[in-house]
Amino acid sequence: MDSYLLEYRFSGYPQKYIKEKYRKIKWGYLVGSRKHRFVPHITIAGPIKASSQSALIKKVEDVIYKYSDYIKEKGHLVKSDNYMFFTTIDGRNAIAIKIIPPKPLMEMKRELEKITNKGLFNNCKTYDENLWHSTLLLARRGNNYDNQKIKTIWSKVRHEHPKTMQFILDRITLMKNKRILKEFDLVHKETLSREVALDNNKRYQAYIKIRDELQANGEMFKYSNGIKANNIKDNDGFKEQEYLVVPIPNSIEQIDLDKLVKEKSSFLRKAKVFCTSDQHFDHKNIIRYCKRPFKNVKIMNQVLMDNWNKTIKKRDIVLFLGDMSFGKGSRSADYWLSKLNGNIFFIRGFEYKASGERNQHDVITRKENVFDYVIVKYKNTNFFLVHDPEQVPNDWKDWAICGHHHNNKPSEFPLINKKNKKMNVSVEFTDYKPILLDDLMEKIK
Repeated sequence: MDSYLLEYRFSGYPQKYIKEKYRKIKWGYLVGSRKHRFVPHITIAGPIKASSQSALIKKVEDVIYKYSDYIKEKGHLVKSDNYMFFTTIDGRNAIAIKIIPPKPLMEMKRELEKITNKGLFNNCKTYDENLWHSTLLLARRGNNYDNQKIKTIWSKVRHEHPKTMQFILDRITLMKNKRILKEFDLVHKETLSREVALDNNKRYQAYIKIRDELQANGEMFKYSNGIKANNIKDNDGFKEQEYLVVPIPNSIEQIDLDKLVKEKSSFLRKAKVFCTSDQHFDHKNIIRYCKRPFKNVKIMNQVLMDNWNKTIKKRDIVLFLGDMSFGKGSRSADYWLSKLNGNIFFIRGFEYKASGERNQHDVITRKENVFDYVIVKYKNTNFFLVHDPEQVPNDWKDWAICGHHHNNKPSEFPLINKKNKKMNVSVEFTDYKPILLDDLMEKIK
C-alpha cells in the first residue's frame, strides 16, 4: 500500500538558511542515509496508508481549506526556534530545529489526523504535540554508529542559536512515496498538480498576495537581507522570502545633532560628528576572523586607541555602534571609554537568540548616553542607529547606521548600501579609525 505524508515545505530564504545549517552540523560526519536528498520541511501528518487516493485528497482538501482563512489574520505566522534533540519511537536519535506553530495549524493537524485514522484511511502515525520540528539529522534504523555520532554533534551544537524566522503557511504538500503528488495553495484555495507546484514563480506571486493582505492587517515584514523589493522579477526573487520584525519603538529617543554640535563647538573650532563600530578591543580571534593587519592583540589595541584619539578631539561627537571589547577576559567598555576622546554616544552591541533571549555583547555600567538604539537628526537627514542591521525596523524609511557584520559579508553589508539605505561602519571598512558623518553623507548623495 502506498505511503502519504502532509508537509509544509520551506521555500525562499528559510529554505536556504536551514540547508546551510544542515550542511554545517553534518560536516565531517557520515550519518543518515547516503541516498537522502535533504529538503527542509515540517511534517504535519503522516505517514498515512490510504486505500483510496482520490478520497484521501478530497478529505484532506476539505480540512485544509477550512483553515486557510486563518493565515490572513495577524499573529498566525509559523515560527522557528532553537535546535532540539529527541529520540524517535523506534530508537533513532535526531537533531532538529524546533517549530512553534500557531493555534490554527495545531487544530488543523489534529483534524487531519482524526480523518486519516478512520474510514478509508488508516495507520496515520501521530507525533507528540510538543515535538513540532524540522529535522536536520536522523539516524538510520538500527544504526548505533549514527546514534552515537548524532549525540556527539548535539553536544557541540546544543548551545548554538539558529536565527529565529517567522513565515507564512502558504502551502501544504501531499507526498506520495517521497514524491510530490499534490500541493494545496492556501492563498487561492486551489489544489495544484506536481508540475504546477514546482513553479516557483507562481508560488512567489501567491506569497506576495498574502503578504500584502497581512501587511494591510498590521503584520510587519522585511526581507532576510533587509532589502525591500517592489516587483517580482523572476523565480530567483523568491529566494529572499521575508520573516517578521518589530516596528519602530514608540518610546525611542531622538537626538538633534545640529544643536549638539553648536553646544560643543568653541570659538576656535567647530565640533565634528564621527561614526565607528566593532573595535573589539582585547579580542585576539578577531584578527584571524576578519583578517586584521595586526601581529597580536596588544598591537591591535594600541593602534585602535591611537587612531581614535588622533582622529577625535575633545569636543567632537562620536556615534559608537557597539562591540567596544569582546571575548573571554576582555576588559569592560567602561575601561576603554576612559581612554578614548570625544563625547561618545554608545549604542550597545547586542543581538537576539532564537529563543528571544537577548545576547548582550558590551559590558558597560555607564548610564549617560547609552542606548540600544536611537534616532539622530543631522543636516535635515534622519538616521536610525542600532548595532545589528537586522534590528532596523521594517517601517524605517530613512538611512540606518549599523555595525555587527565587520567585513565578513562585504557584498551584503558594505560601508554604503544605497539599495537598502544602510551603512556598515565597522572599523574594517574605515581604515580602523572613526569616519566623519559628513563624509558618509557625501557618499550617499
